[in-house]
Amino acid sequence: MIRILIVDNNGVLVQGIQEILNDEMDMEVVGISNHVDEIVQLILEKKPEVMLVDTNKLSFNSFTTIEYIKYRFPGIKMVFMLPEINRHILLKGWQLGTSGFLLYESDPAYFIDSIRNIFREELVLSGKLAKFLLDEVYRDERKDYVYGYTII
Repeated sequence: MIRILIVDNNGVLVQGIQEILNDEMDMEVVGISNHVDEIVQLILEKKPEVMLVDTNKLSFNSFTTIEYIKYRFPGIKMVFMLPEINRHILLKGWQLGTSGFLLYESDPAYFIDSIRNIFREELVLSGKLAKFLLDEVYRDERKDYVYGYTII
């Protein structure tokens, strides 16, 4: 059973995610919160293996909290849920050791499979996010090439 904690304050979205995940035989949402003290308490009590984090309203304090949780509970696989591609959040999440990034627009079946893959220690990036990160990595190098030839 994959034990999941959702960090979010959007009731409608959380309810939908919770219903989708709890319908799976191998998944259980063990808690929902958006308050630091409560998140830590839920982790201690419920022992989640995966933590889904809504990135819609992340602030500097949120990143500090996530960094603290990753330090204190390194076994938790952190997944950032993004409403859209956000360079700052992607790069900060990568720096913090996030195990996966999922767009809200993801198909429910893909979302569920991604959580299973993350639980099995795989890094998950949706196609759009993977393309964005590769474009970021190779952005400077691409300027120097035209049709496969290096510009001198």
